[in-house]
Amino acid sequence: MNFLYFFLYFACITTFSALRFLSLDTSGWFFLYSLSQCLFEVGILILVAHFLKNRTWIFSIYLIFLLLHYAHFTIHRLTESTLGLFFNFFAGHGIVHVFKVFQAINMNSSMIFLIVVSFCLLPLISSSIFRMTARIIKPKLISTRQIFSLLLPISLFLFSFEWFVVRKMPHLEHSKFQKTLTLGTTLLSPQIPCSILPIQISPPVDQNEILKIFEHCNVLEKPNIYLFIIETFRKDFLTKEVAPHLHSFSQENMDFVHSHSNANSTQHSWFAIFHSLLPFHWANFPKIWEKGSVSLQILKNLGYKIHVYSSADLRYFEMDQMILGSNRILADKIEEYATLPIESWEKDAYVLRSLENESTSGNVFLFFLDATHSEYSFPPDVCFFQPIVQKIDYLTLNVKNIEPILNRYRNSVHYIDSLMEKFFTHLKNNDLYDQAIIAITGDHGEEFFEEGSLFHGTHLNEAQTSVPILFKFPKKMQALSESITHIDIFPTILDYVTQINCPLFEGKSIFRKQTNQYRFTIAQNGAKTPLEFTYHTENYRLHGRLLDPENIYSNQMIEVIDEISTINP
Repeated sequence: MNFLYFFLYFACITTFSALRFLSLDTSGWFFLYSLSQCLFEVGILILVAHFLKNRTWIFSIYLIFLLLHYAHFTIHRLTESTLGLFFNFFAGHGIVHVFKVFQAINMNSSMIFLIVVSFCLLPLISSSIFRMTARIIKPKLISTRQIFSLLLPISLFLFSFEWFVVRKMPHLEHSKFQKTLTLGTTLLSPQIPCSILPIQISPPVDQNEILKIFEHCNVLEKPNIYLFIIETFRKDFLTKEVAPHLHSFSQENMDFVHSHSNANSTQHSWFAIFHSLLPFHWANFPKIWEKGSVSLQILKNLGYKIHVYSSADLRYFEMDQMILGSNRILADKIEEYATLPIESWEKDAYVLRSLENESTSGNVFLFFLDATHSEYSFPPDVCFFQPIVQKIDYLTLNVKNIEPILNRYRNSVHYIDSLMEKFFTHLKNNDLYDQAIIAITGDHGEEFFEEGSLFHGTHLNEAQTSVPILFKFPKKMQALSESITHIDIFPTILDYVTQINCPLFEGKSIFRKQTNQYRFTIAQNGAKTPLEFTYHTENYRLHGRLLDPENIYSNQMIEVIDEISTINP
């Protein structure tokens, strides 16, 4: 047995474990448990190598395991998430989807090159390390009995620790603890209190029932509707310094004290916006996606033409089908720039430059802007906030050097703001502004280590879910609520255009008085049914998890992860 090889393997994974535990305020016993997991893993690998007679190819696989450990360490350090969550997100729709995700996350070419080269060179590196260590220390014979004499006491310690300590841990503490572990989990888990979801999740209403409500609607005026969805746009960056024109727009028109996305990811947020449904229904909905958004169907039936301009990839998670229907049948015009070999800020410039006005009424314009997505794109002459980094180094990034990343984000928001100023000016110069309906929002927020994570899709906190939702209507209107979420956008627009308040939407018009106000925010779960959520009322917050993803409409038992009373919404 090549003991030096396995010692180096053990040294690497224990180093990862130690670095993860530096960020935790916890007992040394927990670190001892983590080291025991490292020993247990190495023992199992030794046992497998022993039975396979130390064949060289097995060590190539072991080095892949080591690289996965490093990937897990890096992902946890940046997002407090696990490698398993990322596999679910990346591979949930098959291998083709993996390439779309890589394109969508805008990772710089240097990091992609490093990842690809690392995997390609693994067999060569592994073979070299194995031979080098074998020359330094001559491999020694080891018996099966000796291997089991190592594994047995470690196994007993791990089980005893879990039985007497892990089972009694608070759930949130255990969740944070197990993500730091070498194996990524514990065998036993604390007993989590269960309850019934406060609000019933009902199956979505048949789209035909909604269409019937608007079937005989006669609309005398059809003002142009402009909807902007800005990628990763956080509400607290809507300031005079960062986004002066959008800030001015919000002051002159309709803004809200509390405005949130219904999810912390793009695909679920777009679903909530265009279907006015909570993302719980995400995985059960593709069978009726061939019809597209029911709100767009209603506007289409009223005589509206639908124009789509996007610098984001509409094929991501098949969102083009989800919004526009099979073969994009609802769209009268689509201009996409996602595949152009240019930077995101240039694509956004094309999106706004391509705007055409066929008439002063009867058009829906959908804009998807992408410059504010990581790695936060902007032209060199818009670099008002400094210092910045030219490229994000994910391997060394931490909370201490986050300010240059934040400045990149501020510059990208400032650039989007400059495009919006040009858009407002264009409408005003063509006498289109006063009679237009304009809605502006972000699909979700972005975290910059405020609660230990970076980017989005991980935590259900204010940083990742608080977004601007701004409205301008031809007539001055009074909102009867200080709170709004994505599912309320189209019910509000349709209520203004048709004067019909449709009760079948899960979202509600802000022009109608509402009782029992609450909001749901759902955590992304890749291509699977979202399970984790927060439920807010004025004085209550519930953080829970659905127990039965296959029967969310009939079995609404939940795990209560956290529960807080007497808080603001």
